[in-house]
Amino acid sequence: MPMSNSSVDHPQEFSHKAIVIIDNEPLLQDCLAEAMRGEFPHMRIIGIPTVRDLYRPKDAVVEAVLLKARPESSDLRDLTQSIRMISRHFTQAPVIVISPWDDASSIEAAVAAGAQGLIPITASFKIAVAALRLVLAGGAYYPRPLSNKIDCGNGILEVTHENGVAIPADVLARPVLPKGAAPINFTEEKEDNGFSATFTAREVDVLSALRLGRSNKWIAHHLQLSENTIKVHIRHIMRKLHATNRTEAVILSQSLPNGG
Repeated sequence: MPMSNSSVDHPQEFSHKAIVIIDNEPLLQDCLAEAMRGEFPHMRIIGIPTVRDLYRPKDAVVEAVLLKARPESSDLRDLTQSIRMISRHFTQAPVIVISPWDDASSIEAAVAAGAQGLIPITASFKIAVAALRLVLAGGAYYPRPLSNKIDCGNGILEVTHENGVAIPADVLARPVLPKGAAPINFTEEKEDNGFSATFTAREVDVLSALRLGRSNKWIAHHLQLSENTIKVHIRHIMRKLHATNRTEAVILSQSLPNGG
């Protein structure tokens, strides 16, 4: 495959890790790359126009590929073929689709083709960055509930149905609270913009369960609280994270310093 001469691929030649952005619109590709460079300063950002221009960069390991779907193509086969081509080229790198579609059938088609995430073009940049960080940490992000099981060709992916965060079955089987300690500590954390998110111990418990895809009923049972009380805690968590729904709360919590 030919090497791209994109202007995106120049400031971080020293980096041993890279994020590839595939977008056939040069201006938008450059804008996204510049924004990503600010969020991932230790990553090399490589921009290419199409999947046919894929190449393996020298002295860098591709950690993730952002594929912007072309809105003029209404045929999902083009998207799924592109995802499969990327997965074959970079076998260890997760593929995240930036998509004009966020309906369940489009998301499930992307997942079945091998995508680890789908970010709607209508999402904020903050959500996109948090979703990418979640995928880089080994998770998966989708903007709406999916079927319990999706055939990915080489196996069945089990996903949650409470929010858009996909959790492997072995993680779902783990207890929400390890004995003697909460799995995460969100007390007195600060985001890069200076926003302070202070959570009570019970809110930490609830947020930990949300990140595992647990339902309100499940959380209430295991924390021995009423479902109404759980809903109140979730509202407080969403307000503190400036999230508009459960999915955003889970994703935004990943960007906190001790969020993972």
